[in-house]
Formats: sequence, C-alpha cells, structure tokens
Amino acid sequence: MNDQPVMSSENPYASPAAAAELTASFVPAPPPTKPRIWTVFVALVVMLVAFLVANIIGGIGLVVWYFAQDGRTDRMQTDLLEFAVQPGPFLLMGILGQAALGGVALAAAWLSPEPLMRRLGLVRPHWSASTTSLAIVGSLGPFAIGITFAYSLAEVLDPDPSIEKMYEAMRPAWAVPFLLFISLVPGFCEEMMFRGYVQRRLLQRWKAWIAILFTSLVFAIVHIAPHAVVFAFPLGVWLGLMAWRSGSIWPGIICHASVNGLWNVWQLGVRFDVFPEEPPLALLIALGVLGVGAFGASLRSMYRTEAAGVSPAAN
Repeated sequence: MNDQPVMSSENPYASPAAAAELTASFVPAPPPTKPRIWTVFVALVVMLVAFLVANIIGGIGLVVWYFAQDGRTDRMQTDLLEFAVQPGPFLLMGILGQAALGGVALAAAWLSPEPLMRRLGLVRPHWSASTTSLAIVGSLGPFAIGITFAYSLAEVLDPDPSIEKMYEAMRPAWAVPFLLFISLVPGFCEEMMFRGYVQRRLLQRWKAWIAILFTSLVFAIVHIAPHAVVFAFPLGVWLGLMAWRSGSIWPGIICHASVNGLWNVWQLGVRFDVFPEEPPLALLIALGVLGVGAFGASLRSMYRTEAAGVSPAAN
C-alpha cells in the first residue's frame, strides 16, 4: 500500500471565480467619484423662478383684493403701492416668497439619495448648547458690521421707503403675527435653503471659506434691496460659519430667528413709543462690549470643536 500523500493536480486558481478574484487583486481601485454639486446651481435657478412666480401670484392676489374692495382703475397703481406696504399684504407677499425658498429646499433634499433631514443639516449639532448660546450673542458683531454697511450706503443711496411705511401702518393687532412670521419663517426657510442645502453640498467639493462666501453672497442678493443686501452679507457669513463648525443648521435657525425677532421688537417698540428712537449711549456701549466679548469667545469655542463637515460619499 502506498502511504505517500496524494498530491492534487487541481489548480486552486483554475475556477473562473477564483481567477477573477486573483486578477482583481492586481487591478487598482477606481478613483472615488466626486460628489455632485451641479444640483446646487439647478436648485438656485429653480428657487429664483419659484420666487418670481410667488411674487407674481401675490401681485395678482393684491389686484383681486383691491377690486374686491371697490378699487378704481384710474387709481389702481397709486393705491396698490400704498396697499402693498400694509401689514396684511406685506405678510402675504412675505409668506409666498419664503414658501418658494423653503419649498425648493425641501424638494431638492427629497430628491437626494441622502435622508432629507441629514441633507438639510436638521441634525443634532456637533457642539454644545453653550457654544450655540455664545454664537447667538456673538452675532452682535456681524450684526453691527451689517448695520454699519447699511447706514454708510444710506449716505449715498436713499433706502427703500416701503419698510418704513409698513412700520408706520402697523397696528397692535398685527404686531404679534408679524413678529412670529419675521422671526420663525425666514429662520427656517432661508437656513434650510442656503446653509442647509446649498452650503452643505458645496462643502463636499469646495474649500470651506469659498463655500461659505458664495452661499452668503447668494443669501444677501436674495434680499434684493441694496441696504438689506449689505446688511445680510456679514450675518450670512456668520451663519455659514456656525453651520460648518456645528454640522447642523439648528444653531443658525435659532440665531437667525433671534436676530430678526429682536431687531423687529425694537422697531415696533419705537413705532408704539415703548422705546426711544435713539437708543441710550450707555446701552450701545454695553451691547458693543458684550458683542465683542461673545464674538471672540464663540470663535474660540467654535474652533476648539472639530468641524463636523459633511460626508463626501453622499451625493
């Protein structure tokens, strides 16, 4: 009897599957696919069209409303200009415009393969609640810069009088609905569109400072009126920085709503003679010191936290 082990003549790599596996081990992996960002520019174009359509619909609604109130054709243009700055029509146009921004953001995120809440940055912040609080108070810095830009521009270009006329026409019954709208609706809709959808996608391909500056510029331009544009830009940079470092738009939503709400509380307080038109110098100095201190502290706190960023794999 032959006690020698029997040597198999079968080649272990002769099967097609094994041969393919061996061949694949020597083939370099293809380079990773770069995340798509062309969808950002499509979404911005759609947003612009939706914004224009919303304003056209609102304008038609105002005309119908005007004639329902026995308006006259020969006075329509003059009356409509005055009617449009009343609190009710102003809120109607604002709601339609914000619905266009928020609707496009939601639709674009829904079409993305990434879960909607994560695509828009509606996730838990990467940093602590104390850092969010500091950043909100620190927004006094960008706010002051924006106000300075707006007042400087007013020296050479008269501001749009429609906002001032709207405040003059404001009645106490409209104050609370107006404050709720101006605080919450832009805070959600604009942050979802700009810092949520646009900036988060651009961060997957562009350097952070380029993505934040581009998003802030578009955010400012959407405010249309030149004085509002120069005011919104530095605040947009701050909101973009918050969204980038925290990995969430929730801190920006809270900050945006706080800035809009507090500014309009002050304006309405002046309108109804609750606050003086010129704030006391001591209050301005105190706010300045508080804002500078909180701005520096929040920057320090932000940059002690690793930027959450976004996943380049999800596109």
